[in-house]
Amino acid sequence: MPFSFDGPSNPLTMNNKLVQTVLLVTALILMAACEKWDLDTVEFDNGPTTNSEDYSGSCGSTPGQLTVTFPLTFDLNHVVRFHIENQLSGEIIEFGSPDVNVNAEGVYSLSRALAPGCQPYLHWASLDTLGIGEEERYIYSDTCTVAPDSEAGWQQLTDLPTGGLANAISGSVYSENHGYILTVGTGREETLSGELVYTNRMWSYNVAEDNWQTLPNFPGQARESGIAASTGLDVIVGMGVTATNFHNDFYRLSYSPQNDQWDWTSIDSYPGSGVSNPVAFTLNGRIYVGLGYDGEANSIRFRSWNGVAWLVEPDFPGPGRSAAFAFVLDGSAYVGGGALGEQDFYSFSEEYGWETLGALPFSNTAGLSPIVIEGKAYVLNGFSPNNTVWVYDSASDSWTQDSSPYSTRYSSTAASVGCSGLVIGGLNTNVLFQDTWMFTP
Repeated sequence: MPFSFDGPSNPLTMNNKLVQTVLLVTALILMAACEKWDLDTVEFDNGPTTNSEDYSGSCGSTPGQLTVTFPLTFDLNHVVRFHIENQLSGEIIEFGSPDVNVNAEGVYSLSRALAPGCQPYLHWASLDTLGIGEEERYIYSDTCTVAPDSEAGWQQLTDLPTGGLANAISGSVYSENHGYILTVGTGREETLSGELVYTNRMWSYNVAEDNWQTLPNFPGQARESGIAASTGLDVIVGMGVTATNFHNDFYRLSYSPQNDQWDWTSIDSYPGSGVSNPVAFTLNGRIYVGLGYDGEANSIRFRSWNGVAWLVEPDFPGPGRSAAFAFVLDGSAYVGGGALGEQDFYSFSEEYGWETLGALPFSNTAGLSPIVIEGKAYVLNGFSPNNTVWVYDSASDSWTQDSSPYSTRYSSTAASVGCSGLVIGGLNTNVLFQDTWMFTP
């Protein structure tokens, strides 16, 4: 599992400071032909290809560069590989020996260009000895940078171009050409003429430009309380309910930055019955979907989408539920809450599976909207009118209470974009909101 590093922002705004982490690896006693290896110290020198001050406090349009320097004891039987993963696009750059440069003192270093813009990166190292097996250690996890011109605290931005929207879905993508783009849609919409309808309309929000645009309509039946999750330049959207019709269909919304075009394609339906108010999260490029209500019972099942098919995953360890919340921190997913005010809380990782955590210290846990910023998760609003924000610190498994400045509401939509979070719309009694708010710590 990667560990969190409470350090500077991503490689593009590091202002050429050394970021260090020590990876202590127990020496391996290998087969006769092999010597032990020892990875002692890894230093990341993050900065642009030119003067680092050009990047200070901004989201650059020029590619940045990551330089890794490390002393390493190994012979030609050992293969060292370093990886850079763009955590928004899912792109992984792998490099290592014999790509590594070696100086006269036996110090190894390498450099690789990084894409421009505000992007969170994850770096890890792996060592393989004569094909015996790969020992992998996560060694550094970047935080990210704020969107251009964003201010600390809450800001009200341009309204969603409709009369109001609640119980909608959202998913974000990152493009080198256009930066962070949030997709929002489906749900219960109040049209500009005042009509209240289930909708299949979709919009995109360009964070850098504070601009909304209309997207092609969701191709499935208009609905509310569905789910969306992002991987790379794709957002998959599905599930939800229309009156008493519970859906299990899914569609992929793909973005082409070259021509700034969005296209829908259908993908395999979710196995089994459709549900409303499920949860979804993305881990290591796979999208996990689970829980929800099918009209008769709450579900505990989870499946993951690997881009080709749905795979069976371990069932949720707690009671079945709908309207829970889910977020990802430091390579693990966290799931809790629910429509009945459930206060149990769990983590999930591919390495350890499901683990039980401390109970939630609050009882308004139905339909909370999560955002993740700089190693902390924020859950807010829910299914009862309020403007409370609960902040989770995974290192201490603890929560603190805060608040937001907008009017009390529930069933809003929220998403993380870089080092900011967006909250859109919502409902209070019979009033639907169309306002957009950004929070930057």
